[in-house]
Amino acid sequence: MKLSITTPADLDAARIAAQRAALRDEARAFLAATDWLIVRRAETGAEVPPDIVQTRAQARRVLSGGPDKPDS
Repeated sequence: MKLSITTPADLDAARIAAQRAALRDEARAFLAATDWLIVRRAETGAEVPPDIVQTRAQARRVLSGGPDKPDS
């Protein structure tokens, strides 16, 4: 018989993994919701608001494993 014991370190690791997954989901959703602005810029040359450009860059960093993690 094998016991499954959950340690505080296990709980912390699970919490951090859940936070990272939620952050990645949020980043993906933001990119998907603002993709139309990038397409519009490519098709018409219309400017994308700077805050959107900056937030999209942050979202890409999150998805690439960059420094924007919940525990950093």
